[in-house]
Amino acid sequence: HHSLLHTPSSTTPSSTTPSSTTTPSIAHSIGPPYILVTTVSGHALSEYREMKDRDVVDLCVRTLQRMFPSIIVPKPLGHLLSRWGADPYAMMSYSYVAVGGSGGDYDIMAEEVDGRLFFAGEATNRQHPQTVTGAYLSGIREACKIIDAEGAF
Repeated sequence: HHSLLHTPSSTTPSSTTPSSTTTPSIAHSIGPPYILVTTVSGHALSEYREMKDRDVVDLCVRTLQRMFPSIIVPKPLGHLLSRWGADPYAMMSYSYVAVGGSGGDYDIMAEEVDGRLFFAGEATNRQHPQTVTGAYLSGIREACKIIDAEGAF
């Protein structure tokens, strides 16, 4: 998984963009600065692991340019590529429902212990598992439980 930060450029082409001054840029079409996020999965992962960051970014820009040939795709001003598959603590792990399991397993993972020990993370969010959104929302959920429980201490 990786994300690219794009900032709008003018519609005047640079040496790295197609040479038509009438071709609008994505930035012109969409508006102010924006972030593009993509996920790499399946067989592409083995290729991604061997690529340098700059090559991954260039591949993403070329892919977008092929998808939107009538728009100039600007080069990103910055980028961030996650290499969490190589992280010895994450090892590219995320939750999943095992064979014979159910979505209720996420609810069980979210149960607090004695109103004093609370659990957050994507593995505790049944509606948004395996996502940063799920992790974030579960953090908010547990913060609210902690605030509510504070009166009991």
